[in-house]
Amino acid sequence: FQQFEQEGLVPSVYTFSSLINVHVRSGDLSGALKVRKAMRKQGVRPNVGIFTILLRGYSQAGNMSRARALLDEMVAEDIRPDT
Repeated sequence: FQQFEQEGLVPSVYTFSSLINVHVRSGDLSGALKVRKAMRKQGVRPNVGIFTILLRGYSQAGNMSRARALLDEMVAEDIRPDT
């Protein structure tokens, strides 16, 4: 990711999704949130996949209140949850 920044490239939402997923799968929710913050800074809008990955991370960490807050944020951003 840092190489993208150094070269002045803006990763796509799919690249950010992959990076966030790697962090969540390795139990690094903090790293996933840093990538999400960088994504927003770059002006890349999250998609339902990114929210789903983060919801899984919060659920695995046992942080259901934060998972609920993220779901509310998703709805507020007019991103429809998968059913």
